[in-house]
Amino acid sequence: MDNKFLHNLKDTPYNERETFNNAILLLSMVKSEYYYIVGFSRPDNIIEIGFDFDDKYYGRINETIAMDFSGNINEIEITTQLTNVFFEGQNIILFDHEEYFSIEEGFIKYKRLFEKDDIVPVSMDKLNLIILSVKNDLFKFIEKSIEYLLTK
Repeated sequence: MDNKFLHNLKDTPYNERETFNNAILLLSMVKSEYYYIVGFSRPDNIIEIGFDFDDKYYGRINETIAMDFSGNINEIEITTQLTNVFFEGQNIILFDHEEYFSIEEGFIKYKRLFEKDDIVPVSMDKLNLIILSVKNDLFKFIEKSIEYLLTK
């Protein structure tokens, strides 16, 4: 469709558009107690997913991730900058953590790649597993961060 108010998707390959559309459809059916769609950008093929955590010290924690479906041909790139953890003045994470985490001027960054296929990003079960695994990575890191900050 050509219209002034619609994004021009003619330059986006069909399979890439369908991958993104299928991901939105599948993710919209997931129960919000696991995660939820916060937003998406059709021209950029990015979906934002939100998580809620409950921590015994911190209380309710909310974080979001960005799932980029077109930044890499064979993989879905998942990134975020944590909003609930900040290490002022530090350029090194001073406790054991997964290699997906890095620090820049106190801000914690997360980046992880997952394989995708041509028609849909991956099966719904695998897509769900990917998101829950990222949620688990973030939760564990946030827990360790809070413990570290409380002993500091």
